[in-house]
Amino acid sequence: HLLWRIKDFSKKFEEARQYDTILHSAMFSNKPFGYALRLDIYLNGKGTWKGRNMIACLNVIAGEYDPLLPWPCRLQADVIIRDQTINATNPEDYVKTVMVRKKSDDYIQTKQFFYIPHTILKQSNYIKNDSLFVEVRILK
Repeated sequence: HLLWRIKDFSKKFEEARQYDTILHSAMFSNKPFGYALRLDIYLNGKGTWKGRNMIACLNVIAGEYDPLLPWPCRLQADVIIRDQTINATNPEDYVKTVMVRKKSDDYIQTKQFFYIPHTILKQSNYIKNDSLFVEVRILK
């Protein structure tokens, strides 16, 4: 489980527009002694999605317990952009369900990208006080 606050969003977004920077979350795992995971975010997109979408990629990365884990790795996760409406009884979080796969415990990362349109980010209350909250919940 990951809850990531991306502070100084406007500054980081501008850096992504100018320099194609990538944001990397802290490493987390699907369970104690489980697969090591990291969320990478391209705030201004990548490739054909550049300039219109935020691109995210949930990666299985080399971890300390890899030799003890079953391979191939197959995980399902919800990536959630949190609605920051104050006192909302029904927050309108933006949710994408993704599948993450990796064949073996080698050190090669697998990248499975998904996009979130900039128009969605600018709607509602996803960015507040120049911060964006991204949550990852491992489902199975």
